[in-house]
Amino acid sequence: MEFEWQQELEALDIVPEKFRGLYAKGEGEGAKYTLDADLVKRMDTTSLSTALKKERDAVKELRAQVAGYQKLGKTPEDAEKQLGELRAQLAEAQKGKEGAAAWEKQRAELEAGHAKLLTEKDAALERMRTTYHQRVARSESLAAIADAKGSTALLLPYVERYVRVIEEDGDFLPVVVDAKGEPREHKTGGYVTPKDFVAELKKNADFARAFDGSGSSGSGTPPGGKPGGMPGGEKLTPTQRIAKGLAELK
Repeated sequence: MEFEWQQELEALDIVPEKFRGLYAKGEGEGAKYTLDADLVKRMDTTSLSTALKKERDAVKELRAQVAGYQKLGKTPEDAEKQLGELRAQLAEAQKGKEGAAAWEKQRAELEAGHAKLLTEKDAALERMRTTYHQRVARSESLAAIADAKGSTALLLPYVERYVRVIEEDGDFLPVVVDAKGEPREHKTGGYVTPKDFVAELKKNADFARAFDGSGSSGSGTPPGGKPGGMPGGEKLTPTQRIAKGLAELK
């Protein structure tokens, strides 16, 4: 049965031996055992649900804005077609001398207007696409960390660094990239998702401390390390070991 952390306990008999050093008994008769305050603060994920909902709502709103903007505007191909039709009309009008100068002026104004419109629209769409990708990547990263009962403050900056959104067959896919920025793939096929990536971190000894109910098995001594301390380091208390590990994740 998985151990559930509690801030106060009457006795430590339900606490795995490797975690008992994280509790300190208060003074006075009938005093309870209290969990290390710094650890309680770092494990608090009460605001995660609210933050995740806000991110998802923002992504939904942005997606609606993008769809509405695309309906209002024409594609560059449509604009080029319209400009070609206007040129044809101008050529027809220029067959006679009357009105040729006016058409030429109108043609120049229309071409300048179309060029400006296309430039502004392309820039706006690119900004919206970039923002949308960032929102999706953040939302998926938050969801993956929440499902794994991880610490947002510790894990989100690291996870977001490797999550990108790619467009494939008209769909937006959040994937995990490698150091070169290329999407990672499973050996059996398919992209590595943020959920897969967080699951990898949870199994990693360097990141396991950032998840609820995670830690090394046995006496708490990491493989190849010295009893009571970090691998290759000095002897530390359980609280110091966790503080040092959390600091390395920042």
